[in-house]
Amino acid sequence: MPCKLSHNLVNLLKSQGRVISFGEGLAAVPEPLLLAHARSEVIFISGAGVSQPADLPDFRQLVFDVYETLDPPVQEVLTEVPASACNQWQFNYAELTDRQSAEIQMF
Repeated sequence: MPCKLSHNLVNLLKSQGRVISFGEGLAAVPEPLLLAHARSEVIFISGAGVSQPADLPDFRQLVFDVYETLDPPVQEVLTEVPASACNQWQFNYAELTDRQSAEIQMF
């Protein structure tokens, strides 16, 4: 969630110029802020999930997609891990190598 100062700055910039929309349901950005970015005067920092309104995968899904290509047995186990597991989930190590088990434990 952006801080109050950020909201105030965005509102000020909106009152001073055009607002550029990148698509339906996506954030509208004040034109002066985009121009400042183009001049390297500002950096946009966003958190996890910012891409989800654009139907792009979140970080968790990107991890699944990478493992699906590189190591399908690990991907199969990872997709069973509940998002709320927080390192408290147990899985069956029987058919995995030590390296694969270590990767899953780090997830």
